[in-house]
Amino acid sequence: MGDIAAQKRFYGDLLGLAHMGDVPLPNGTLHIYACGSSLIKLYAIADAAGDQGRGDFGSRKGLAYITLNVENIGEVLSVLERGGANILTPLSEFDAGVTLPEPVGRVRAQYAMIADPEGNRVELLQRH
Repeated sequence: MGDIAAQKRFYGDLLGLAHMGDVPLPNGTLHIYACGSSLIKLYAIADAAGDQGRGDFGSRKGLAYITLNVENIGEVLSVLERGGANILTPLSEFDAGVTLPEPVGRVRAQYAMIADPEGNRVELLQRH
């Protein structure tokens, strides 16, 4: 993490994830946020190398994005927009015409794609 304050504002204040605490480590600090029963860990490493090159969606190997399932995508997106978040894909509809085993089910939803302060992609998803 480069700008940990901006990251904490994005995940805590704008997305509304609960800050569970910080864990000091030998080379930095782990800032932990709850997302349902999952955790998002922001690792602020002292003297870490800068951006490793984000590129366009689908243009590099590795983690593409995380998906946060929400029940009120319009409200969440409004808070993010008012907070100055980088909206990559505005509120959209998607229907793959496919049904997968639960817990996924029918692949049909409203979604939006945003970027955190360091350019990491976060998909907001509200399934129908």
